[in-house]
Amino acid sequence: MSKKKIFLTIILPFLAILFFFIAPLTIAETINSFIFNKRCDQKEPYILKVSDYKGLKCEESTFKSDRNKELHAYLYSSDTITPKGVVIYAHGFDCGGSNSTMMFADFFVKNDYYYFTYDATANGLSKGTDQNGLIQGVLDLDQAISYVKTIDKIKNFPLMLLGHSWGGFSVCSVLAKHPDVKAVCSMSGFNNANDLMINSSKKYVGDFFTNLSVPYLKLYERMEFHSNTKLSSLNGLKNSNCNCLIVHSIDDEVIDMDYGYNKYFREFRNDSRFKFIQYDNRGHGFVFLKDDAREMVYNYEEKIKESKNKDEVIKEYFDKDLFINGLDTNLFDQILEMYNNSR
Repeated sequence: MSKKKIFLTIILPFLAILFFFIAPLTIAETINSFIFNKRCDQKEPYILKVSDYKGLKCEESTFKSDRNKELHAYLYSSDTITPKGVVIYAHGFDCGGSNSTMMFADFFVKNDYYYFTYDATANGLSKGTDQNGLIQGVLDLDQAISYVKTIDKIKNFPLMLLGHSWGGFSVCSVLAKHPDVKAVCSMSGFNNANDLMINSSKKYVGDFFTNLSVPYLKLYERMEFHSNTKLSSLNGLKNSNCNCLIVHSIDDEVIDMDYGYNKYFREFRNDSRFKFIQYDNRGHGFVFLKDDAREMVYNYEEKIKESKNKDEVIKEYFDKDLFINGLDTNLFDQILEMYNNSR
């Protein structure tokens, strides 16, 4: 057999298989493992305590995920609460659970709402060695809502949802399973898991290899979540009659507005149930903090990248009291108004 024939019949097909199948499959597997195959535990200096907020009380419990993992839950209230409803919060990705947003609990309890939250799979105090994928957040929230509906003292109150980032995707998508929810607020969220995975892949390996890997990224997701891969924020919102507030910042470098906010605005801008809040310079991770607290946190996070001595950076640049009291109440007053009008 001539060298040319060997090349055309053996080597070229092998190279084609390597380039168009094995390489993109390997890239997809690597990206998936890098992002999701890990735990996210609580981390300083963002760990908050119930004692940081006067009069706030917390009852801890557990419930099971769809994969039979034990998820840690928190129900916040006070001795003076005259409850109007229940706010259920879904936290963001890679933040170690719900603890760092305890200022939300303080705000809503003071305004007479029970506040329920939980640590998603492999986050905070919940069990699990990996987070499985973005759709796991929706499934954990689904289980959380079902659990709330079994708790005697809160099960008969109207349900309101609040989520940030991954949680913003989850609170909108879960409406397909719980259309009885009265109101939802999504901060810095996105529409579907595929879009965000593709965006993340481009950051790691560029457009070319991402485009080759897209079918395999989708295949991984379908193998992991089966029919639940159809879950999306748009589908959930279309399935519900609830009121909705969408919050996003133009300079968000983690989730571009085209992956969420802009899609929702095009679809629902003429729907009276929807309200949209767009900021210019709040970034992603702490869009819900007031200006001085947010600037302090972002400055601290830049400084920590430059130093090997975390304790010294925390001491010099992180103002814990400012963080504890850093909630943007102007934003949350608007969320509260929507909840009050939705009961």
